[in-house]
Amino acid sequence: MNAARIACAVCLGCWLGATTAWSQPRYEAIILHSERIPSVRSFGLGIGAGEQVGHSGPGYTRALLWRGSPESVVDLSAPGWDGSYLVAASGGRQGGAVLRFATREEYAGIWSGTPESFINLHPRQGYEVSAVKAMAGNQQVGGARPNGVLFHIRHAMLWRGSAESAVDLHPEGSVYYHSIAYGTDGELQVGSATNGTGIRAVLWRGSADTMVDLTPEGFLDAEARAAAGGQQVGFANYFGSAHAILWRGSAEDFVDLNPGPADQFGSQAFGTNGFHQVGTVGSRSHPPWAAVWSGTPESYHDLHQYLPPAYQEHGSESYAYGIDAEGNIIGYAYGAPDFRPHAVLWRPVPEPGTVVCLGALLALLASRRRRAKVN
Repeated sequence: MNAARIACAVCLGCWLGATTAWSQPRYEAIILHSERIPSVRSFGLGIGAGEQVGHSGPGYTRALLWRGSPESVVDLSAPGWDGSYLVAASGGRQGGAVLRFATREEYAGIWSGTPESFINLHPRQGYEVSAVKAMAGNQQVGGARPNGVLFHIRHAMLWRGSAESAVDLHPEGSVYYHSIAYGTDGELQVGSATNGTGIRAVLWRGSADTMVDLTPEGFLDAEARAAAGGQQVGFANYFGSAHAILWRGSAEDFVDLNPGPADQFGSQAFGTNGFHQVGTVGSRSHPPWAAVWSGTPESYHDLHQYLPPAYQEHGSESYAYGIDAEGNIIGYAYGAPDFRPHAVLWRPVPEPGTVVCLGALLALLASRRRRAKVN
């Protein structure tokens, strides 16, 4: 067999090894919580383009940005505001909201890596509060409260980088009185809409009149929380138990990701990268634990097991909220000694066979280069 064929064989072996490793992943858990930020709590809520975002607590006091380690933390708190938080990251930008506590102001916004880069997305007229919940491409989505309505009422919103670009996605004149957008893949938007009978998982394609109900038949209340790569994820109520749900564009095309009997297990999905889904799984014997799936209930994989011993105490909890294109997962976990939430980054670890195979490929290529120089 000549060198080119050997290289092809090695490449194929590496690809198969990587595929196998990814279908049965292992992870390392990195605690992002840092003493550099004067807070006892931190939450990891968004991830993208090598960045992780969230906020410190108690309260929404400081918007935080990490780049893979606790030492990398950056306080993005916007000047002139009492508090701020981040829930989304995409393309070097971060999304969330700023707050002024005394007047209860909450305004949607985006950042570009520094506190001073904050751009206020709050619609100029007609709304009292607003917040970004997700972002992808040039889109940001979330919700805003129209003037003069009850405190908890929101309308789903879509922005494209400025306050003037705001689009109200709420279906006016319908039976729905509340809606919010939790996710976008840069083209479509997902979230929930509430009417007199319950909460429905919904999908939009850029305007209020495109809203589609995703709630599967046989389920009660439902919410869609994220979208990527043709997938939408969220959860639905199955006779009192939440089940993580994966959709592909319609109520009929869905997968129930709940990994066990409905009377024993519950689950929720909060993020997807188009291949894998992340969220939580809980049971009668343990509280919610962070989880990742690969499109089926049987693929459920426990992320909690990779946390340090201090986060494995009895009654501990963990949550996975987002996953990026490389499979890195953001969330938070409660751990000893104070049993307070700390931001966590889970990174996939290649299986040893994949690493060995890749090493063989690199050695082969180096050998070919040496022979070429000699000749």
